[in-house]
Amino acid sequence: MLSSVLKSERAIRVNFRIVRIFTRMREFIMTHKNILLQLEKIERTLAGHDENIPP
Repeated sequence: MLSSVLKSERAIRVNFRIVRIFTRMREFIMTHKNILLQLEKIERTLAGHDENIPP
């Protein structure tokens, strides 16, 4: 981690913030999993559309 390499107070604070942000992101994804599933479904549906458009 950053704080183990730099060994400064600022690096430790930044490291804590990074961990907290990733924790929040994981919580958000788990809380809003239905939105994520809908986006994946839309991506699968649209994946072949570019190839289907004639030049």
